[in-house]
Amino acid sequence: MKIWRRYLLSRLSSAFFLFLFAILLLYIAVDFSMHGARFLSKETTSVPAIALNYVRHFAKFGNLFISLSFLLAMLRVLLDLAAHREITALQTAGLSSKQLLSPFFFFAAILAAASYANLEWIAPDAREGADNFYKSHSTREKDTQKVYSLVLQDGSELVYQRYEPEKKELFDVFWIRSFGDIWHMKRLEVGQKPYLAHFADRFERKSGALEKTASEDMRTFSELPLDLNASFRRFVPLENRPLSTLLFQSMGNSSDKIKSAAHLHYKLAWPLIPLLSLLALAPFAIRYVRGRSHFLLIGCALFGYIVLLTLFDAMLILAENQVLPPAWSIWGPFGGIALGASYFFFRRP
Repeated sequence: MKIWRRYLLSRLSSAFFLFLFAILLLYIAVDFSMHGARFLSKETTSVPAIALNYVRHFAKFGNLFISLSFLLAMLRVLLDLAAHREITALQTAGLSSKQLLSPFFFFAAILAAASYANLEWIAPDAREGADNFYKSHSTREKDTQKVYSLVLQDGSELVYQRYEPEKKELFDVFWIRSFGDIWHMKRLEVGQKPYLAHFADRFERKSGALEKTASEDMRTFSELPLDLNASFRRFVPLENRPLSTLLFQSMGNSSDKIKSAAHLHYKLAWPLIPLLSLLALAPFAIRYVRGRSHFLLIGCALFGYIVLLTLFDAMLILAENQVLPPAWSIWGPFGGIALGASYFFFRRP
């Protein structure tokens, strides 16, 4: 790697980790001031447990922390290089603006890969652990009603209230075969095939409403694609599921197919925000303008960042409610902004 690339990459990485540490420290200070009394009031809660909770929060909000830190670090380095005429000196040596920004794109690509890895392997368990930690320290009455879920081999979903391993029975079971075909069973014996259901009712969607079309006191379900060795786990919210699970469910026939696809596209787009911010802001930050207010540019960048996050959340809601197709809802605005930013970016020499 050439010296100028190493120089730019080292400045960017040092600024990025500095902002990342500062943002994380600020988040911990604000959160601990709100919940610290509850944490410390429980004798069984130790300092390492509290520290582990905030490590989980870092993984939970990793995309937000990483994208914001990169935005601030990128502006800090580019504005400083432009103010001290270092950009002009490098361009005089024959380097174009696009060449000068190659270390920034390389670093943004690494952050995107790290974000995808976090969303697949770390964030799902971290979200669940952080949520359980706060629930265990909540002053509200604990809800004794729990919901459990299991995604089956054909993409359908089994939702139930509880499982008794001694009897190998599920209680208050819903087999959601598709959006318009649902079975409800009071008890389902899962010890051997064919599976035996007690008090089974079938509901089918007709004219937009679910109607009971069949009812049996006892019924065998030989067509139920349930593995005898299945692990009956707790229901996992869509935002806590890894990318691979969302991809599998979005391609199946479960009732959450549309919502799974919406969250999948949402999570796929999030790690690309550093690349998008680089395309949109680098042409303005790299340009030397006498008397320019850096605070105005940084303020506009932060305002645009907040608008982008709000837009993404609004598009996710529209996709979940089937107002727009998930792919169009998420990638439409993202692609439009990327095309507009690319136009200004590639106009520069």
